[in-house]
Amino acid sequence: MKENHLRLVRHMAVNIVLLLAAVMVLLLAAAHRTYTRQMERLDVYIGVLSGRTAQHAGDVFQDKLSAITSAACLYGEALGEDGADMTHLAQLEQVSGFDRIRFIDADGVSYTSDGETALVADRVYYMDGIRGGSGIISVSASRFNSARFIGFYAPVQLGDEVIGVLLGLLDEETVSAVLETELYGCPAFTMLVDANGRSLGQYRANLAYMEDLDAALSHFQVSQARDVLEAAVDQTAMTFSFVGSGGASEGGIQPVSGTGWSLLQLFPSQVAAQMLAEINRDQHLTMLVLVVILMLIGAQLLYFTRQQVSAAQAQRSRDRMTSLLQSVADDYLCLISVDLNTQQEELFRLRESCGLEDWTGGDADYTHGMQKFARQFVCPQDRDRFLRTARLDTLLPLLERQRELYIEYDAIIGGELQHLQSKFILDRSDPGKPRLLSGVRNITELTHERIRTRTSMDLIVSAASTVYPFILEENLTKNEAFTVYNHSVVNEGLFQSFTMEEMMDSLKPTMPYPEDFEKLHALMNRDAQLDAYRRGQRLLHVQVRQTGDDGQVHWMETRNILMENVTGDVYSISMTRCIDDDMRRTAELRQAKEAAESANRAKSTFLFNMSHDIRTPMNAIMGFSSLAEKYVNDPARVADCLQKINLSGQYLLRLINSVLDLAYIESGKMTLDIRAHDIPAMLKNVKYVFQADLQKKQLTLDVACDVQDPVAYFDALKMNQIELNLIGNAIKYTPAGGHITYTVSQTGSGSGTADYRFTVKDNGIGMSEEFRRRVFDAFERENNSVVSGIEGSGLGLAITKRLVEELGGAITCRSEPGKGSEFVCTYTLRTGTAADAAPELPEGGERLHAAGRRVLLVEDNALNREISREILSGAGFLVEEADDGDAAVEKVRWSAPGHYDLILMDVQMPRMDGYEATRRIRTLPDPQLSHIPILAVTANAFAEDRQAALEAGMDGHIAKPVSVQALELAIARLLPAACGAQEEPSGDLPELVIGSDDYRPYNYLDENGQAAGVDVALATEACRRMGYEPVFRQISWDEKDLLLESGQVDCLWGCFSMNGRENAYLWAGPYLYSDQVVAVRADSDIYTLADLADRRVAVQVSSKAESILSDPADARIPQLRALYCLVDMDQVATALRKYYVDACASHAEALAGALEKAGVSYRFLDEPLLHAQLGVAFAAGGDTALRDLLAQTLADMEADGTTERIAASFGLGADTALGRTTP
Repeated sequence: MKENHLRLVRHMAVNIVLLLAAVMVLLLAAAHRTYTRQMERLDVYIGVLSGRTAQHAGDVFQDKLSAITSAACLYGEALGEDGADMTHLAQLEQVSGFDRIRFIDADGVSYTSDGETALVADRVYYMDGIRGGSGIISVSASRFNSARFIGFYAPVQLGDEVIGVLLGLLDEETVSAVLETELYGCPAFTMLVDANGRSLGQYRANLAYMEDLDAALSHFQVSQARDVLEAAVDQTAMTFSFVGSGGASEGGIQPVSGTGWSLLQLFPSQVAAQMLAEINRDQHLTMLVLVVILMLIGAQLLYFTRQQVSAAQAQRSRDRMTSLLQSVADDYLCLISVDLNTQQEELFRLRESCGLEDWTGGDADYTHGMQKFARQFVCPQDRDRFLRTARLDTLLPLLERQRELYIEYDAIIGGELQHLQSKFILDRSDPGKPRLLSGVRNITELTHERIRTRTSMDLIVSAASTVYPFILEENLTKNEAFTVYNHSVVNEGLFQSFTMEEMMDSLKPTMPYPEDFEKLHALMNRDAQLDAYRRGQRLLHVQVRQTGDDGQVHWMETRNILMENVTGDVYSISMTRCIDDDMRRTAELRQAKEAAESANRAKSTFLFNMSHDIRTPMNAIMGFSSLAEKYVNDPARVADCLQKINLSGQYLLRLINSVLDLAYIESGKMTLDIRAHDIPAMLKNVKYVFQADLQKKQLTLDVACDVQDPVAYFDALKMNQIELNLIGNAIKYTPAGGHITYTVSQTGSGSGTADYRFTVKDNGIGMSEEFRRRVFDAFERENNSVVSGIEGSGLGLAITKRLVEELGGAITCRSEPGKGSEFVCTYTLRTGTAADAAPELPEGGERLHAAGRRVLLVEDNALNREISREILSGAGFLVEEADDGDAAVEKVRWSAPGHYDLILMDVQMPRMDGYEATRRIRTLPDPQLSHIPILAVTANAFAEDRQAALEAGMDGHIAKPVSVQALELAIARLLPAACGAQEEPSGDLPELVIGSDDYRPYNYLDENGQAAGVDVALATEACRRMGYEPVFRQISWDEKDLLLESGQVDCLWGCFSMNGRENAYLWAGPYLYSDQVVAVRADSDIYTLADLADRRVAVQVSSKAESILSDPADARIPQLRALYCLVDMDQVATALRKYYVDACASHAEALAGALEKAGVSYRFLDEPLLHAQLGVAFAAGGDTALRDLLAQTLADMEADGTTERIAASFGLGADTALGRTTP
């Protein structure tokens, strides 16, 4: 026995020595780890510190921005129209908290409170502020003293108009004070930089000023300098190491919110070195103390070894049990141990007079004992939850993942309501005999205390529990988590306490989808939440799927609120709720959105398809319009062009009507208009539509028709679309000089039907076999070098195939690369006779005329009234007009019976629409008035619109745009007697229609909407002398030639320069002279025409100034950066006022008026562009007699002084206007 004891002592001595050596090694390793962890803590600390400093700076800057915005409002209220108020500016400077305040007026002139000025119109803050913007900027060199500033600007408004910008400035000393930071009594170097690294301000900590971030990083030997520079550019946060005068330390860079700048801050290296030295000193002392303690412990162990060896074996079992029982608090009412092999209870403690004496609580089966306890004490509302959670098959899996588990519930003990808590612990110290330990304690007073001392976190839980049935409180700093509220669909009623890792492990089995757990773990694990808190996040959110107590998978939403308590611990309140209903509604909304988008895509695709077919007739209209202008003196040629334009316009109108059929678009079905048509007559028109394209590419198109039954029933619009697509494709993909054929043949006939074959063949580029198989698919185009340069969407043939099939036909394609393509459409159509295909005309086949008949034309649009008036007047109607439904009702109400034979009624009009006007007319007491035929003439062209017109009491409906034939037919149906022999219309009074645009002081509309100006006064006097009635028509100047050539105006009279246009028109004049000049802003650095090099200039479109400044042969004009051609002079003046352009050009008088109206301070360049001769232009080849009469009249007016008097009355200098002086 003694030898065994000595052997044990020797063995323990050796172990103690080895232990001492191991401890020394561990202490050395710990010292190194402590150093590393301290540097890591410094890294974290500097990240937090720099973040707070950046936040502080951002808050200060935002406060300053708010202050300057408020000051701008006050200054705007105090400011009058006289400009900058220095006294008020000085007062604002004293009380606003800014070092300087500047006011910049609308012209970009900056004013100080001392009255100094500087031009800052090129500053970004001025250009943004004058447009109503506000913000924060840095000023590297003030225009007043070249000092550095940080500025805050806001617009100054007078009423609704921005009249200037208010700028508040902080100088370097103030910015340095904002950045000032001291750590442990030592100043921390802090620098504010922009995205380019330029220093905007710094707290230097007794160091020399550093111009930029690169200089600072180099000075402090930052190894990650490139990363820091990138962080400044990308506006991201990071920490880094550097070497200062005191040794190694940490620094951080953070974005400053709301500025686009970054803040660099360094932890003082002296402080870092001092902290490490203190830690090392403490570690050395700790090592010495530990060594001494270990030696004492060793001696004690040797002394008591004999007693401990013998006692340990005797007491092992009882000590283990005692230790486990001590893990539950002494205040527990009863303690029970359960042998999990037999499930038998053993009662270890039952406190006297605890109220549980009636429950045996031991020496019984565990399940039976829990059921008896629940029936006897647990309140009914908590009983099922208690028994469900306390079952072994529920407890044991949970206790495998966590140390302990709690259940709280209400109970009746001694006739009083108490709040109890059961605690469960799993003991596996003896592998052969696992045990479950359970204790019950009364926590009623603790619960009351919780309520009395509720913290802000408790308030969050209380408020959140109304929405979130499961709430978990997590102490992230201490790695603790426990359930505070649980009425969830997952583990309902279970209250647990565990580490964060155990909590995550407990959730994993409830998630059937691994990706959901990975998402939850990545966002909600302890390290991720701490990192999120350090980054400034305070709310985390995730949605996952979990298996509930009912065995079903539910969508669960978890929201974590991150906060810090008074002790500095980081807490997370995790709230979870079931969102099955929300996800279902979201899915339904998503499906509805997808359905709506699908319908919208279908509608958009249809509209795009139709626009594809509009281009060909539009091209014909434009091409033949140009030919008509070119051959204006050849009536036969013009008539031919007009006929073809009309034909293409009919194609275009029918296509547009099809696009507007909403039912057609939304249903995806086409409504066919099957009528009898003459096939050979239809083919005659085909070549005309494509004539312009054929001539452009020098192609030939042969059209042939070989049919025995020329009249067949089909939808002509759809058939025309098919022709347009197939022949248009052939033209597009056939090279210059190629040949195309379009043939129609009859391949058979039956009883009232015939088989037709429509073939389009070309010798163009052809297509590959692979592409030919998918040529009819939407958006398909062959991808090769030949096709890639040809415009197209890949929709034409897809549209064609659908149209052919809608007509009951079939389409095939044959093609070979390099040899061409052939498309064949086959149809079986019902045949008819020539009478079936005759066009519909009024009865008797005669044209409409109605001499002496009176029609009331109700239309709010003046142009539409003019068109309808011309058509009706040409048919002999006497036309009266009303521009509104209300006016129409009054005209009819007070008219004599039989006065009106017909009313043409628009539908959409202001004040009273056509439907209401019709209803009121139908209710008039006199039947001769209430039964006047009313024809709706409206752009509302749908079937429901026609029905609405009839229901309102109208007698017919015709859709805009109105064709002459359609209008005549509709009127003839309502007034059959209007057909008969047409009378010649009576002649009109002689009128001179004068075209001009808004060009003050020559032509404009006064406040009453009447024509006024120099040219208007001269034209009025000239027409009076000539015996003509002047009609002034405001036109768009870029359409002047079209209007003149088409006869819509007789002459152009509007400050029109003759120079360079002598042979383009017949001229009367010159009657006045005017200089074409260039205007610049008063403070501009442009003084000569040569200074316009690389500058932006604005002119009016189609003006003489445009032709001069764009003439490369004019050596005076340098290369401009841009020449902007605007619609009118108001736009030209506005462009100069808003600094969109550097200069503008036009006639001096018109330009001066527009600039003064816009409030621009300007000056003219000394060198004019042109000394212009102004004349009145008639169409070339027109009536020379009228031109000669006007020319002589203008000469007489100049001779008798009339011209001079009129010019002077509008402020024109007589000598300059009459050409007596020249520049």
